[in-house]
Amino acid sequence: MTDRVEPRTLKGFKDYLPEEERLRLKIIDTCREVFELYGFLPTSTPALEYLETLTQKYGEDEKLIYNFKDRGDRDVGLRYDLTVPLARLVSQYQNEIKFPFRRYQIAAVWRAENPQKGRFREFTQADADIVGVESLSADAECVALYYEIFKRLGVENFKIRINSRKVFDKLAQELKLGTEQTAGAIRIIDKFDKIGQEEADRLLEEVLNEEQFKGVKKFLQEDSDFSELDELKKYLDGLGVPNDVYVFDKKIVRGLDYYSGMVFEASVSHSDFGSLGGGGRYDSLVEKFSNKQVSAVGMSVGVDRLLGLMLQQGTKLPIPATKVLVMNLGSEFVEKSLEILNQLRTAGIASEYFYDQKDLDKQFKYAEALNIPYAVLIGDEEMKKNGVTVRDLKKREQETIKLPEAVNILKKS
Repeated sequence: MTDRVEPRTLKGFKDYLPEEERLRLKIIDTCREVFELYGFLPTSTPALEYLETLTQKYGEDEKLIYNFKDRGDRDVGLRYDLTVPLARLVSQYQNEIKFPFRRYQIAAVWRAENPQKGRFREFTQADADIVGVESLSADAECVALYYEIFKRLGVENFKIRINSRKVFDKLAQELKLGTEQTAGAIRIIDKFDKIGQEEADRLLEEVLNEEQFKGVKKFLQEDSDFSELDELKKYLDGLGVPNDVYVFDKKIVRGLDYYSGMVFEASVSHSDFGSLGGGGRYDSLVEKFSNKQVSAVGMSVGVDRLLGLMLQQGTKLPIPATKVLVMNLGSEFVEKSLEILNQLRTAGIASEYFYDQKDLDKQFKYAEALNIPYAVLIGDEEMKKNGVTVRDLKKREQETIKLPEAVNILKKS
């Protein structure tokens, strides 16, 4: 006998049982429906990339990339996000892609970070990107995607916070911040909500001189007058995004190095789940692969974190897929029961068969445990009448009728 292996998952990795997975799939399906409604086309990229594809794109977060040597002694890494692989894809297939290129991808990514509430080392992102467009109307569409997805999913009290990295770049020029100082200050400001005012001030003082520190503090406290934000608002109004679901916030800078313009982040007020998604403009990222500047903007929804929030908010779980349990009344009725099962499925009614010959009480309890609303039975009495018995498990009512009539009733119910 072999040694027993302890069943366990790695830290930061999560299994999903059917109850949670149904809601998770609803989130994914909703994202896909909205993306396609907005005219985005699906793409897929490998989980594993050459390590050089992923490095020098994420700043200090580069250390979170899972990387190793493969059997061919090549340096490879699991994708950290879906944006850098997209930039590689656009460069690699630029002669085959039609621009502007509107694509979406829903897939897992991996980050070797410290797991927290709603934050895992493997998680699913739902991304939509527009490549080859300079107009801020594309940025506005990305913001509108958040509004449409969250509205359809019934997410309460969400807010989309918007800023432009150009605002901070302008300040960096005025305060004569070096490249490293600017990157450091951006990363600290990006963590403001997590670490708080006092810790943020302490860290800023470490990378800035006194005059620069005062300048950044003043900048964060004052209202901005930036024409790009006004222009974006006009486009959001045109797309029907209500004013109360978004706000311009100078503390939103997005810590990744590749962002170059408008940035946005979605979250829920008074929630400890943090960001539910983020994105922005990255006009220089494709250039790293092709030496050709290509404008691009995108958004991303963190599926697993959104799932955690929706469960916390008491979101009703989707209705189970199985509508009918065809019960097992004995070996002599198996063939007929399977014929009925097949006819139900042919009619588009999600059905399953109880394989074991157990007493009816256990079969009814099984159906109720899985919230299957109906049961269909065929035994001696039903065979004599050339019919089936349909039982409503919630009302605890049943009737024996012809199979075609049963199919019609079950399709309509």
